[in-house]
Amino acid sequence: MPVNSLDLETMNQIVVDLYIPMVAQEHGDLGIHALKKLLGAIKRIYQRIAPEMHKGPIVIFKAIHGDVNLIPEISISVYDYDALPQLVHDSFMIQVLDNGQLLLWNDLEPDVRDLASRAVVYKYTREAEFFWAQKSCKQVPKLVSTYASMFAIPTFSDLRDALEHYKTMFVRHCSCKILAAVWHDEKRFFLKNAQESVMRV
Repeated sequence: MPVNSLDLETMNQIVVDLYIPMVAQEHGDLGIHALKKLLGAIKRIYQRIAPEMHKGPIVIFKAIHGDVNLIPEISISVYDYDALPQLVHDSFMIQVLDNGQLLLWNDLEPDVRDLASRAVVYKYTREAEFFWAQKSCKQVPKLVSTYASMFAIPTFSDLRDALEHYKTMFVRHCSCKILAAVWHDEKRFFLKNAQESVMRV
């Protein structure tokens, strides 16, 4: 499905509808509230962080019972989502609190099943996404195959912004073997001469 024909709000509603029965069965009404808070936070986090740029895993969760800190290790308190790009490592965990604050742990991956007994949990790993509640787990369907996450699909009002995003987020990190061969250097700053015919394949 082309990105420009995808209604992101509709997609988010599809996701909510997919996981509400699972979460409601496992955690009841408190779980549904946590799921909705979690979905909003994931979207806001991915507006600032591109998941494909992180080796992961990425774990984001919302506790069922208020703002109980579910991880005993010392966390970083984050009050501004815009600060996240400077704070997160390749692998990180975030707990979403009711007041909008985030708790961040880097390079720490808990037992998701244990965490899901007390929270609704989202996990991203290798371009696959999952929601957990208790022992139940459902994978997020890929509605757009070219994006790493269904919660990180950007929208652009300007063609220059779209091309800049493509250049910085995809071209230099693309795993395509054809495109990998056209670069002059490993950092992918310059193309080799006369690569147009190769890139048209």
